[in-house]
Amino acid sequence: MSKFKAGMIIENADGERKILGQCGEVFFISEEDDFETAVSEIYTEKELRNAGFEPIEEPWKPEIDNLYAYIGSLGDVGKTYWSNSEGDKYHLSIGNVFPPENNEELIAEYKRKLQEMFKPEAYK
Repeated sequence: MSKFKAGMIIENADGERKILGQCGEVFFISEEDDFETAVSEIYTEKELRNAGFEPIEEPWKPEIDNLYAYIGSLGDVGKTYWSNSEGDKYHLSIGNVFPPENNEELIAEYKRKLQEMFKPEAYK
């Protein structure tokens, strides 16, 4: 079973690409960081692995009406129900959606990333 499939975002040291399609055992991928334009080459799974490509894991996403946790603007942990609202989609787009229980490590890592992003030297 292949770890690659159509629609998946993959990355290597050069950047992200999207698997645009698959025919048999070959894959058609996008240009680097341009998911709408295909490259002219085709790749086997072995060639993708040899080029250092790995799938980017999809973030956890709750089902409609299921509880999720997020970090509020003051650093507090809030919980709300997923309704697929614009606010929910925004939280998901910035990686701020967590399972409602047993999420301490995920939330701590997210807070560390936020602190790193907002260090004064990050803006020099």
